Amino acid sequence: MKQLLILSVLAVLPMVDSLEITQMDACTTKTNNLQLDCNYKKTDSGSIKYEWSLYTTKNQTMVIKSTISPEKENPTFKHRATVTDKDMLLRLIITGFGASEEGMYTCTLRSEAKTKNKTISVTHGLATCGTPGLMLSSPWMLSLLLSLTVLQALDALPGGSSN
Repeated sequence: MKQLLILSVLAVLPMVDSLEITQMDACTTKTNNLQLDCNYKKTDSGSIKYEWSLYTTKNQTMVIKSTISPEKENPTFKHRATVTDKDMLLRLIITGFGASEEGMYTCTLRSEAKTKNKTISVTHGLATCGTPGLMLSSPWMLSLLLSLTVLQALDALPGGSSN
């Protein structure tokens, strides 16, 4: 009887709907566009809805782009903001990033059973997108650097110690 109960629990576990925002990043492009990345994980196969919003330094909340409440989108961003969702990365690009767009940006994701959000502070002087410093924050680049260090320590790469 215990085995049947354990098997029943194990069979139901994969069906649990899980949604998590794993990381948020902000940078500006060379053409002064703001790029916001909202990385997420989800275990179900259903689609997600999103909402990008801005809490400005003037204490105003503006919805930039939304599939949750599209009727609340601020007209200021209608032709300036685009969103892409690919490989569990929701990316917002706002053209012509200005001082009036400084503030707290929130990425809200909604699946059938859960809603998650994460906020990032954005001001002028952000790193430029694609700079080497941003690449170090990605897990695969960090793994590569650690692997090279280990290989060099084992004298498997040129440039190691020559004792």
